[in-house]
Amino acid sequence: MAAQARILVIEDEWLIAADIEHRIQALGHRVIGPTRSLSAAFAVLRDQPFDAALLDVSLGDESSYPIADALAKRGMPFCFITSLALSQLPERFRHCMHLQKPFGGPALDERIKALVSEADQTGAISAGSAEPSAETTIIPADVAAEPPKE
Repeated sequence: MAAQARILVIEDEWLIAADIEHRIQALGHRVIGPTRSLSAAFAVLRDQPFDAALLDVSLGDESSYPIADALAKRGMPFCFITSLALSQLPERFRHCMHLQKPFGGPALDERIKALVSEADQTGAISAGSAEPSAETTIIPADVAAEPPKE
């Protein structure tokens, strides 16, 4: 089994976020978040270590595309979780891992395992570090951070 991964969850629907959180923990990994906004996600990106991310595309009036761009630039594995079909994503993201809503638990488990495997293969997960417990790191919903200006 791969080392315990820290997985950032960006999801604005609390029931879906809770399900994702439960599945990540059941697989023995640690949840970072969940965050519900782009600004909170950028605060985590800036201030918290994590190994992979699950991104809801639609965050109210925002999209998670700017955070996906930042993750891609860092070579960080991520998966979009969205009601959009893969063909509806911007061209630059059509090669990315994707899970279409609504989804079942086994499909989510497969994506989590794939993210952890990818993070493990790229060396993002440090096998030599002390492994944290499989608990959630709570990120306040009102974390103030600005996404990078382009």
